[in-house]
Amino acid sequence: MKFRFTLNKETNHIYFVSNLSNWHFSCRPWHNRYWIEKTGEISGAEKKALESTKSVFQKHSFGNNYWGNILLIPDKNRWEKIEGLLTKKEISTLKSTVKLFKPRFEIMWKGDQGLLKKWMQQFEATSEKYTPNELGVTLNELFGTKTNIDEVEVILLISGPNNSATGGANLTPGRVTLEISRTPLEFLRPSWLTLWHETIHSVWEKNSNYMKQLSDFIVNSEARGEKSPIEGLSLREVTKEAILDSLIPRGYLAKKYFGFPSDDYFIKSLANTKNVPTYSRWRLYAADKLRHFIEEYVDNKRPLDEKVFAEVIKIARESKLD
Repeated sequence: MKFRFTLNKETNHIYFVSNLSNWHFSCRPWHNRYWIEKTGEISGAEKKALESTKSVFQKHSFGNNYWGNILLIPDKNRWEKIEGLLTKKEISTLKSTVKLFKPRFEIMWKGDQGLLKKWMQQFEATSEKYTPNELGVTLNELFGTKTNIDEVEVILLISGPNNSATGGANLTPGRVTLEISRTPLEFLRPSWLTLWHETIHSVWEKNSNYMKQLSDFIVNSEARGEKSPIEGLSLREVTKEAILDSLIPRGYLAKKYFGFPSDDYFIKSLANTKNVPTYSRWRLYAADKLRHFIEEYVDNKRPLDEKVFAEVIKIARESKLD
């Protein structure tokens, strides 16, 4: 697998506005706190604009008609291309809000552009080390498919301070985003592992029969009364993330291919979850419980199956996170 890193100012500007709008639960509150701290409190007019923008983004959420599939892709013609998806009024709303927040964005971009360039250089310089061919073979085996995507575009985005970057795989297959400007360069390995996590979502999950198998299993499980351990998140979503977390960025694949100290990580992290949000605690708990179970699949070159799904359901049923 090859990675191509891209850096685009307008993409970052639009992302900046979208995250501030809090249009989806996955928007990063720590980015927003940092940006507001650096640029000042949000005014009444800005709040009103963000609310209007939030409605547009929510109307065109993740999936085939996701606004990000056009507006977050580095393309000078993005606003012309989005005309086939959004109404003139919706486009006007977005453009107006992007313009309104330009002074704030410019403050952040002035400091973060150089940081993103350094990260791009660091990724490119270490790409050979962090893209072992054996990992791709293992992923083909786990997901029961040989992917036809051999290059992933990584769109680098501004962020708040963090220790391992955060990312997304909501764009078309073969494209991921990585929020990393304020991640210190010393956290190179955790950032590569986060990138691999998102790449698996984008490449292997979206190009195999795996998600259909998982979805069918979840439908049957819910019919039997099984429920998500996290209020507001579907059983399918938490199961999908538990499985991938048990592999990477901190699970068995991270240990096997990148020498990540998984055992120590989970011991220390699970001993200090007092101020950790419930969903993050669930992901830690489930990944730790599942990673030894899934180790057998990796080492024996077995595809993920219903036994793995059932194990996550069992973990969810037994979890006590309140």
